[in-house]
Amino acid sequence: MFRLSRLLGFSVLLVALAGLRPSDEQVILYSTDFSNLAPGSFGQPASLGFPEYHHIPRKFTDGWKIVNNRGPEEWKVFEVDGKHVLNYLGYNAEAWTKDFIYPILCTGDPLWGDYSVELVMTPLSRPEVAAPVGLLFRYQDGRHYYFFGFDAESRVVMRYRDGEKAFRRDGWQNLGSRDFTVEPGKTYRLRIEAFGSRLEGLVNDERVFTVSNDRFSGGQIGVLACSPVRFHSVRVQTTPAESAAFVARRAKQEA
Repeated sequence: MFRLSRLLGFSVLLVALAGLRPSDEQVILYSTDFSNLAPGSFGQPASLGFPEYHHIPRKFTDGWKIVNNRGPEEWKVFEVDGKHVLNYLGYNAEAWTKDFIYPILCTGDPLWGDYSVELVMTPLSRPEVAAPVGLLFRYQDGRHYYFFGFDAESRVVMRYRDGEKAFRRDGWQNLGSRDFTVEPGKTYRLRIEAFGSRLEGLVNDERVFTVSNDRFSGGQIGVLACSPVRFHSVRVQTTPAESAAFVARRAKQEA
């Protein structure tokens, strides 16, 4: 769990760019370009266990947690053009995991409420063998979260996962889906604006979904990868008012 000191001093760090109105000010809750991670394996386990059911200390994760069945052998940190990137190199294709257990990384604070999150990523798989890749928001656990990203069959989707309805039957609920041609090797910027029940999804600054849903009112953020993809950066921001509300929730819990 994040402590206040891990949040980049968000209570005083405002984005105060010239020309912005006070209502446009944003507080940075979290930001990374993976430069704190050394090239090599990501998240070597410090002890044995199954991450979804046991607390497994990991090394070299910079605050990220590996969720579900995928371990460090498929998550790698590389240096590309002088910058560090986090790659997922596998395919979530085995019969016992495909379509209901997903390779996930999560970070942030469960007490986060309303926020925007931006993920810059480069899909690396051919469209005909690609599988879901994208960002998670209002993440509760490995079976409860919202997903926004690219799916198979050349689509961009927004949906939420609400547990499992039966053995190997996911509780996915679709909120939006539209055709979208994903070019392997091209970098995309995915952005979610989640404030109250209003959820907006943007790709490269183009709004693709605006929906209303209140299944989850807050939570952590994360990335999901079922086919090769390169993650460049993640940033989470919120309003000063919501930041103050979060500080109060955190202080109450820690009292």
